[in-house]
Amino acid sequence: MKTRILLVDDDPALRKLLKDALPESIVLIDIAETGREGLDMIVKRKPDLILLDWNLPDLNGFEVIREVELSFRGLFVFATAYNKYAVEAFETSAVDYLLKPFSEERFDKAIKKAIHHFEVFKLANSQRAIDKLLATYQELISREGSKS
Repeated sequence: MKTRILLVDDDPALRKLLKDALPESIVLIDIAETGREGLDMIVKRKPDLILLDWNLPDLNGFEVIREVELSFRGLFVFATAYNKYAVEAFETSAVDYLLKPFSEERFDKAIKKAIHHFEVFKLANSQRAIDKLLATYQELISREGSKS
């Protein structure tokens, strides 16, 4: 299954790079040019990964994250021209921080890192679901055994 990415950025150069340089394991599901558009698309499209600018026309990247942090189950990579927000980005659990302008090689490295993190994330969620299912099964078996 392909990793589904949403771009939230008003930079036409990044949109072109994203369309041209994405590996086959990723599908670009949509592009938002403002934070509010991004919020709507996150809810509707449920991406696995969001490539997010800090400086958007209406909301900044951190405001977008705060709006969706309780409901969004994917990952963020920041792509911005501002290096002063890097620490805060990592504090919000961003997987990577791309400082514009960045090379195609740096972009590729960030995307590969994000894919790896997402695969680990999915595996951890699967393991939690299996553990919960096994616990429920054990509880049912215990109840059946106590009835006999």
